[in-house]
Amino acid sequence: MMGKPAVSRILPVSLLVIALFGSRTVQSQADTLRFNAPITAFSLSPADDIYLALADGTIIKYAANLDSLLAYSPQRTGRVTLLEAWHGFKVFAFYNDFQAYTIFDRFLSRPVQYLLGETGGYYADMCTLGQDQQLWIYEETGLRLLKINPAYREAEIEIPLEFILDPKAHRISYLKEYQNLLFLVDRQQGIYVFDNMGNYLRQINVPGAGNCQFRQGNLYMIAGGLLHITELYGTKHKTVPLPAGRWQGLLPLQQKILLIGQQMAISMPYPATP
Repeated sequence: MMGKPAVSRILPVSLLVIALFGSRTVQSQADTLRFNAPITAFSLSPADDIYLALADGTIIKYAANLDSLLAYSPQRTGRVTLLEAWHGFKVFAFYNDFQAYTIFDRFLSRPVQYLLGETGGYYADMCTLGQDQQLWIYEETGLRLLKINPAYREAEIEIPLEFILDPKAHRISYLKEYQNLLFLVDRQQGIYVFDNMGNYLRQINVPGAGNCQFRQGNLYMIAGGLLHITELYGTKHKTVPLPAGRWQGLLPLQQKILLIGQQMAISMPYPATP
């Protein structure tokens, strides 16, 4: 039952929005970005704006041509576990260490930070923003997914996972809602797909993927040194060799793919359609 709306305590967050960010970028070329700190999270907006988070908590916004646009620098250093910029005009950042999340506008300004403990008392090993602005939470200790309404501090959906995940062999690394589907990424077993009501639909059996992204009806992921492209509503699946490197993920832009490494990002063309 829905209770009375509750307002979470807002934590003060200091920021610096700048156009250039000096020493954080070691090198910037037409198709390559290099950093002197690890990239911890990344996301893409519907307008093809790129958001990258570095290990010191800095979040940087780039245009599709890799021109730097803005950067957010927190006063308190914190590792961004997950970024989500796909839903509307908001940018969502989850901090596992703080058990908190911050909502920005698309200019990385006006940040408002919330403690998960004050949004129902839930602990999140992974957390993302849904299309309806509610939270999806993965909880390892309870081995469950929860959909939380922050305004009412309660779970609207609870999904037990003990009969879906292998309880002895799983490593949840990513969570994303896309087109009314929820994708739970397990590095050891593949990707589990649910509808937005929490009903389990299927498993995409590609072990090794750390995250997944989407473009024009296709799901993109990196596993085993290969780019995997799977039809979201079909059965076709293909793999493409990648340049040598430790790629943790990718962002599928409209005209090209941005490969995300440990401290670099490079552009590559889409593979030719057979």
